[in-house]
Amino acid sequence: MFVRIPFRVLTCGVAVLAGLTIATPAVPATAATAAGRLAARPAAAADLPKPTLAYQHLDLPHGEWAQVYSDGLAEVFSPAGQTEFRHVPLLNSDASAGPASVGELPSRGALMADLSQDVPQPYASNEVVVVYNSAAAPPQTVLNEIGADKAQPMFATATQQRLEQMRAAAEKQTGGTLLDFPAAVRLHLRGTTSVAIAVARLRASSAVSFAEPDWTVTSTDITPVPVTATSAPLKARSLAATAGVPGNYTLTSSAQSLLNSPAVNAVPAFADLAQRYGQLPGQGETITNVSLGTLDDASTAASSVDPCRFDAAAFGPTTIVQNGQRYLDLPTMPLIPTYTASSAGVLDPTGETCGDDEQLTEVGLDFSMMAPLPDQLQRSGETGSGLTDLLGIAPGANYRLVVPAAHGGAITDVDAAFIAAATQSPAPDVITASLGFGLDQEGLASRYLEDDPLTSAILTAITGIGIVVCVSAGDGLRTFTNAPVSPSGGAVATNAVASWNRTTDFSDIALSSVPSRDLDSGAIDVGGTTLNDIFTAPPDNLANSASAYLQAYPATRFNGARNYSSGFGSRVNLSAPGDNVLSFEHAFGGGPDAITEVTEGGTSAAAPQVAAAAAIILQVARLTGDGEFAGHPLTLRKFLVKTGSPVGAVPESDLPISVGPQVNVGSAVETLLARAGVVPQPGVARVAIVQRQQNSALGGGIHTATDPANISLTGRLANVDHDRA
Repeated sequence: MFVRIPFRVLTCGVAVLAGLTIATPAVPATAATAAGRLAARPAAAADLPKPTLAYQHLDLPHGEWAQVYSDGLAEVFSPAGQTEFRHVPLLNSDASAGPASVGELPSRGALMADLSQDVPQPYASNEVVVVYNSAAAPPQTVLNEIGADKAQPMFATATQQRLEQMRAAAEKQTGGTLLDFPAAVRLHLRGTTSVAIAVARLRASSAVSFAEPDWTVTSTDITPVPVTATSAPLKARSLAATAGVPGNYTLTSSAQSLLNSPAVNAVPAFADLAQRYGQLPGQGETITNVSLGTLDDASTAASSVDPCRFDAAAFGPTTIVQNGQRYLDLPTMPLIPTYTASSAGVLDPTGETCGDDEQLTEVGLDFSMMAPLPDQLQRSGETGSGLTDLLGIAPGANYRLVVPAAHGGAITDVDAAFIAAATQSPAPDVITASLGFGLDQEGLASRYLEDDPLTSAILTAITGIGIVVCVSAGDGLRTFTNAPVSPSGGAVATNAVASWNRTTDFSDIALSSVPSRDLDSGAIDVGGTTLNDIFTAPPDNLANSASAYLQAYPATRFNGARNYSSGFGSRVNLSAPGDNVLSFEHAFGGGPDAITEVTEGGTSAAAPQVAAAAAIILQVARLTGDGEFAGHPLTLRKFLVKTGSPVGAVPESDLPISVGPQVNVGSAVETLLARAGVVPQPGVARVAIVQRQQNSALGGGIHTATDPANISLTGRLANVDHDRA
């Protein structure tokens, strides 16, 4: 579904004409979990059939309801008798299988999720974040002027002490001064002064070292497209089998071609670890996913007073609770414990939250990349079949999910979730986050999470205590736009600088196309690449002969799925496929283990792939007695960069698009084994043939499930191309 599709609100600035209430358009907005799902508008009105009533009555929270027309117009009715008109963007992009001339409405669940949301903003309308100079008292006069009526420390007192230790350790390690994030305070404003003016006045005070809005964070996933039955052949055969290589359908059929070479090349890790150590990739390591999403259960829907009752009843419960712990209960995967993090950074193992990503599109994507188990290890009653028989890159790892207890994606709540995840006992080995600032809701490029100085300081402290952190680089423009997208593809560069005085001010550049300049926190900034790409630099063109084997290029709005553009720049360290990958989302109205399979992508898909690779390297280093990586995230990052595969240049771009090398799990594992004197025997772990089969006219939507004995040369496009991986 399209979680939080941005809609245009038509209820501000009303004018009256001939007895009718006509509303003037407001600024386009998007909601908090995924900004900008739309890739194309319908064709000219003269070419379209007359709109019809598609949904007569959709229940919404707080007694509201809506009716929706086939052209995307939605009328939302309140219990007080007010009517609000909204426009729901239609689904029709080159990544979808829909008709080229007529847009399609999102699913019923997607519409309900989208229309349930308040009008979102780039930042909270009544909050600012401030850090006072340690030697100064809060500037009471300024606080009175801006209408600050409440001050709340960001972190609990007990947590603050731990954070001070983390900050001191990071400063010692980096040799620089870190923003005093443990002392950060949220200020609530009465509304007499705008956030922008409040921030400006605070910054002008000598008692304040830092002030900013409470920015809104979104997930960085892209438009999910439901998988159809025709996306898979009737059968699939592996041309070669090796001990330790799982028999999951999506691997043997190459439906998950990201597992193959020249993509992530995960298969050698399965073979090497099984044959030499009897282990699965990732075994013994813990990966925590910090994300946004709804966590509720069957008891929520049954309660008449639970604030999340509507979400659980309408969308179906997303989790189960057993023995005082809440879990994700997804097919093919182990039970994954979930936690909510309070605004003070305190974890709750049974915490409930709602209002963000009711169908867990982002969460499902993240874990679909990492956690699905080999066939023989999947839980009874929760096995995969056909295209739902996914295989994760690190299925042996332990997993956790941490989401903010408060919905809405405020950066302060996300920062608290990071702190809670990092300080949990036992500590995670790897943290991954597919989050960023979804400013493409304003028609501008989304931004990298570390553009926020407070978040950057927190991630620096987390890597400083030895935890590997992977963060998605951002997806540029995901929204529909009539404006021409630049040849660089719609994203804005994020570049690394060495000192604070050279960084850009996020408050100044957020709503612009100015490149970001950030300090390097030590986290892995992960870009997205195209998958089985034979179009960016066609191999039959002799000019591309030197790069024909790569099949991976930085994702832009004019290659790959064509509905996002990977973040790029000198700050981006590594990349992984973010193009047409298979994943799960919670099925609308279903139980906790009910899923809809979709093709997804973006740097949201790339970050967890690199997190899984990092966990595998930590595992192999531990097994071989190599102490170079444990507790040293920067060293591990450099190793993954060194063993990665080259990513081709985009010939059409007007400037270099650097997303770093593409992570190569097999190369990294075998390099590490060789360092320990364990020389793999020459051989081929698996032979795979991949047919790139197009689901859309221009090739943005593809599927790759292939039966090597039955490769069809007919279909929508007779001249189909074949890739051999």
